[in-house]
Amino acid sequence: MSIGSRLREEREKINMTQEDFAIACGVRRRAQSSYESDTRSPDAKYLEAATKIGVDISYVIYGQENTFQNTLRNMVIEDLFSLICYELGISDEDTLLLIENSVSIAQEIYKKNEEVDGIAADLVEPVKNFLKKNTKIATQCDDNSIDTNLLKTIIERLEFSLEQKKIRFKPEKKALAAITLYRSFKASGKVDQQMIEDLIDLASQSAA
Repeated sequence: MSIGSRLREEREKINMTQEDFAIACGVRRRAQSSYESDTRSPDAKYLEAATKIGVDISYVIYGQENTFQNTLRNMVIEDLFSLICYELGISDEDTLLLIENSVSIAQEIYKKNEEVDGIAADLVEPVKNFLKKNTKIATQCDDNSIDTNLLKTIIERLEFSLEQKKIRFKPEKKALAAITLYRSFKASGKVDQQMIEDLIDLASQSAA
């Protein structure tokens, strides 16, 4: 099912007409119709309003219901991310800043009526700056140590593999995958496609 189909499903689930739903979300009925037919994509303000009237936005966007299990999984991912940052010697302030910057990037993409899935390329600079502040590897992460071509290749291959497998990762999960792969390939001196595939499969299984 497409985003539009799931949006229509959620609207019908709460027994609202297109007209009533559109008014509740601050748009015209024509806009609502275009969202449900996938000719246009809703922006962040619309999605926020839809959430307030009972729409499961997680399901609409990702096709995944916001169940207790999924909520718990997301909490675990966030905790793991924070723990990894702590072990790397990165301050809570820098960690929160990266998350806030990533959310801002996602919001800007929503405003442009684009899909949030696939924003990893826009996170390259925030991740580079994030890594540079790692006190435990600061000597290896000076201004000239980040191989931008390698990072770009990893992100492109990661995005391609996710698309081929029809798997969606949240922005923070993609960032973590890119960081993990970058460190491994930087050390080995080559990009291992099989490792990318294995990492995606492992991450997907752990999220199942």
